[in-house]
Amino acid sequence: MAVGRVLGAWGVHGAVRLESLTDFPDRFAVGARLWIDGEVRIVEHCHWRRGTPIVQLSGIDDPGVARALRGSLVELPEAELHPLGEDEYYQHDLIGLVVTTSSGAEIGRVVSLVPTGANDVLAVEGEAGQYLLPLIEDVVRRVDLSGGTIVVELLDGLAPQPARAFAGTRPPSRRRRPPASPKQAGNP
Repeated sequence: MAVGRVLGAWGVHGAVRLESLTDFPDRFAVGARLWIDGEVRIVEHCHWRRGTPIVQLSGIDDPGVARALRGSLVELPEAELHPLGEDEYYQHDLIGLVVTTSSGAEIGRVVSLVPTGANDVLAVEGEAGQYLLPLIEDVVRRVDLSGGTIVVELLDGLAPQPARAFAGTRPPSRRRRPPASPKQAGNP
């Protein structure tokens, strides 16, 4: 389970700056065990700067080694995930679930979750196209992990829009060049 991604090196002692992918900041607390590229690392020091964890990990004390980790996922085993409350789900639990409407029509499967800042959005691929469904109570009515389904209420505007047909073989250009003036026509 990914809880972070290495953004780059920080300082001269091999610390790494992370993008946090977890709602639990204690994942980066001193003594926490994290896996990077299949190797276990222990958090030796952590401080937050503008919402970003800066972490010193065991076995990494060189900025060059820290730079080489850029883009690597920071992970932990699923067995170490925090238990969640009722009606709470880990994002990875929702990927692949079948999405049906409240009337029983299947619209597709969840392929990803898109963070938007306000609320996450379920990206659902189906025969009609891609649905982008906000993960809010008015839309998501029930999540049944054991049954592998999500029941949704499709509000106006949430169904995929048909592709627009363009006259001709190419879509119109957004930028048009003015026609060449007679003075410019023969210049190299």
